[in-house]
Amino acid sequence: MSPDREVFRKRDLVDRLSKDFKEIRRDDIELVVEIAFDAIKGAFSAGDRVEIRGIGSFQVHESGPDAFRNPKSGAVFPCRKRKRITFKPGRSLRSL
Repeated sequence: MSPDREVFRKRDLVDRLSKDFKEIRRDDIELVVEIAFDAIKGAFSAGDRVEIRGIGSFQVHESGPDAFRNPKSGAVFPCRKRKRITFKPGRSLRSL
């Protein structure tokens, strides 16, 4: 990431929600954000697709086993399957 861009972190989300919802204690907001992220992580662990309207969808993709070759010796080493999360932006984000 370039140095002139900022990173929006979880604490920034909590700060923003704390400013917007002053009647709710910051500790409670932190708890709700943590519960939400835990639920999303749980969905990823189960292999589920996560869709957030207006943002986009996240999906776990599993790549097949691969083989790597040592260029010096020519020896081939197997690699296990890997999981990665892909993101497909929603319509409103695509128009930015």
